[in-house]
Amino acid sequence: MESSVRTTQQVPTQKWLVLILVCLGNFVATLDTGIINLSFPVLTEVFNTDPNTVLWVSVAYFLTVSGLMQVFGKLADTFDSKKVYIWGFILFRVVQGVGIAMIFAVGNAILTYAFPDEERGKAMGIASGVVGAGLFFGPALGGIMLDALGWQSIFYLRIPVGIAGIVMSLLVLKSQKMPRTGKRFDFPGAALQFIVLSSLLLAINRGGILGWSSVTVIGLFFTAAAVLAIFVLVERRTANPVVNLALFRSRHFSAANVGNMLRFMAVFANNFLTPFYLLGVLGFTPTRAGMIFAIVPVMILLTSPVAGWLSDRIGSRPLCTGGMVCISVGLFLLSRLQPDSTVPHILPILALMGLGSGLFESPNHNAVMGAVPRSYLGTASATIATFRSMGQSIGLAIAGIVFVSRQAYYTAVFAGQSVDPQLAAGQAYHRGIVDGFLVATVIALAGLAASLLMEGKRQRGH
Repeated sequence: MESSVRTTQQVPTQKWLVLILVCLGNFVATLDTGIINLSFPVLTEVFNTDPNTVLWVSVAYFLTVSGLMQVFGKLADTFDSKKVYIWGFILFRVVQGVGIAMIFAVGNAILTYAFPDEERGKAMGIASGVVGAGLFFGPALGGIMLDALGWQSIFYLRIPVGIAGIVMSLLVLKSQKMPRTGKRFDFPGAALQFIVLSSLLLAINRGGILGWSSVTVIGLFFTAAAVLAIFVLVERRTANPVVNLALFRSRHFSAANVGNMLRFMAVFANNFLTPFYLLGVLGFTPTRAGMIFAIVPVMILLTSPVAGWLSDRIGSRPLCTGGMVCISVGLFLLSRLQPDSTVPHILPILALMGLGSGLFESPNHNAVMGAVPRSYLGTASATIATFRSMGQSIGLAIAGIVFVSRQAYYTAVFAGQSVDPQLAAGQAYHRGIVDGFLVATVIALAGLAASLLMEGKRQRGH
């Protein structure tokens, strides 16, 4: 395979401006996520519906993002990462899911083009830290906006930042055009992949509502499995596949991506459940809950740059492993919180969760980008984003399913006992959240196992 190692002479002189631009893209993309996570309990009340229904606010977005990410990564490898990134900012203002897919698909590839191998982890650490900043300002601003301006206001903030991203992309980015090979873009593979991911994510989300034995859910799972088999056959026979399956023969590449997906499953289960605990169990206002939950992205902001810098020197596996240990312990401790727990009990646990994510993210991304040749940087960047989006979507779905189903179970149990109905409802609500945290803990432990399978040495390409 072609080497991905580059000398410092190949690095653009504007590399720090490129980093600022990618940071801006990460910020605007995660700002909305942080706001909307906090709004779930409010939207549940406003629309007089259940948490699983409100999750469609995120599920529709993640279906689009997950299904299109690899497509845009391949387009970046085939044509020009600059054009894909600029169109991402443009479409973010019109069709959010498509625009975010473009931005996340090529962000890491753009950084890898701009920075030499020995600085790649540092750059990704800073960019990951800005993800923490977006997630910090999301809950903080979201809580204030929900209290002061109503739920409609949570969708306004992306507009000015999106405009700034378009202008800066045009001024800063250099084209990364690949040599013309005469090979056609893999439209059949792109369509098949979208069907597989959409069917799978829909089946997981609807299973807890319609029942796992329902015709719709079984049909979606069957569709995902059947189309996946066709997709693999098509990609093996295509000269220019949208997903190069040969990349997954690398244990390092595969383990890092699977670990990334499992980490996001666990973390987004927490992102869904914790607001319900803070607002529904403890009775906090959205503003106060947002300020408390903001400790997680603050820790990501502080630790990601250090973790990225360290991954350039000691490798990614010890940092990713340590991060998953922190996340696993944090989720278990969250499951031990009680209806009378106080802020001093909660903050250290959430800080531990943020520390774990900060230790994990940039070393993990550095590992993935260092395991592929230069001609597949867009594909590798999109793979990171695809597995992340899948983890977010599946984690949200699992958290909603466990919360709602276990709350219903405990409600039925307490109904047969001599318990005050109001007290029983509160206990059932809290125990549903607790069981959700326990399931998320198991997922995090699986992510820990995947991180241990990564190769210990630093990857610099092939």
